[in-house]
Amino acid sequence: MADKKKYDELKSAYDAACREIESVKANAQQAVVEREGRIQKLEQKLLHKSQEIEQIKQQGGGNNTNGQASQTTQPQLIATACIGSIESFDRKMDWDQWFQRLEHFMEGNMIDTSRKQRLFLSLLGSEGYALLASLCAPKLPGEKSYDELITIMSDHLKPKPNEAMERYRFNSCHQKDNQSIREYLTTLKKLSITCNFGQTLNERLRDRMVVGIKNSRTRRKLLQEKALTYARAVEIALSDEAAARDDGEIGNTKNLDEVNFVRDSRAK
Repeated sequence: MADKKKYDELKSAYDAACREIESVKANAQQAVVEREGRIQKLEQKLLHKSQEIEQIKQQGGGNNTNGQASQTTQPQLIATACIGSIESFDRKMDWDQWFQRLEHFMEGNMIDTSRKQRLFLSLLGSEGYALLASLCAPKLPGEKSYDELITIMSDHLKPKPNEAMERYRFNSCHQKDNQSIREYLTTLKKLSITCNFGQTLNERLRDRMVVGIKNSRTRRKLLQEKALTYARAVEIALSDEAAARDDGEIGNTKNLDEVNFVRDSRAK
């Protein structure tokens, strides 16, 4: 019984120590997250201020009266002399489009690899940073590379689509009533983005266009064309559509003339 009591006491003390350790770790983790958040906010503020300064310089209002260039501290190198601007990421934005703009912004301003990570974190905004922090846990966002952070956010916000399903949707797309050729082709191109067609894209668009257009006369024309390319298929389809539209206008004018003639005859 004495051994059992001693064991229970030791086990209780051990469990209490474990809980205390976990509590200390959690508090330390929270403190680091808060510190990273403060740094992120300061860097974002610095970015906005530097963009304002650059705009003033471009307008000729930032000349140094002594004719000397102002000195730039190391932290300011993150976002000085910016070409263009980019707003902080918002969850309501399209992630892919915002990320593409971020890449252009970084390339245009020659942001090197070592600074990309910090600039990215500073542009996430509080909500975006909180999301990234939860996705990176137990590590902190600042402990991961720029490429790793982008992959994490992309996988969460824009998971890779089911290629088979996306191709099924593409191959099931037909031209709708009152939909022009250009509108139909725009729809096909949009659907093809997630199909991963690669180098065969134009062939796939051509084939789907031949099958999907509603005008059977135009379809026969396309099928009779030897060595049909996508560009040639578009040319034929647009030409046929324009001709049909002109014929319709001529027909409507003729019918209107006939109606007016009948009315005039009755009036007499």
